[in-house]
Amino acid sequence: MPKEVAAMNWEEIYRQLPGILNALTASPRYPVRNLTEAEVGKIFGERETPGLYVFWLAKTGKADYVGRTKNIQRQVGSQHRLLANTLTSLTVTLLRDPPLKLNGQRAAREYLFDNYEASFVKVPDFLVRAAAELYVHIQLGTKYNSFDER
Repeated sequence: MPKEVAAMNWEEIYRQLPGILNALTASPRYPVRNLTEAEVGKIFGERETPGLYVFWLAKTGKADYVGRTKNIQRQVGSQHRLLANTLTSLTVTLLRDPPLKLNGQRAAREYLFDNYEASFVKVPDFLVRAAAELYVHIQLGTKYNSFDER
């Protein structure tokens, strides 16, 4: 079991989920284009923050993706900005969405930058983050999350 996990039972985890959802929906939303690793660090006032993040379609306010990570700064500020074909990149998922008709990863990244905002919440515990990711996905109906097993 990872060292960051505190011993707690399911009821203790479950009780935290509505508060995490409320914090995510109420927290400020930042244009994705501006969210470098350093900028996300300034938001939290620290170099590494474990937690959840949501990508919101700015035009509609709809949550399209929720993610969890032990380092929000790196995940949002670097991984989702990459042009590489990685599993952590939302741009790859956008590229595969036929109605968007995006031509290449650079176009998908520009679409992400031009159309999305992100919000964050700090969640230190690994198990709480894992449960909260699924809970937020279900509650908000995020379009681009996949919990397929490989």
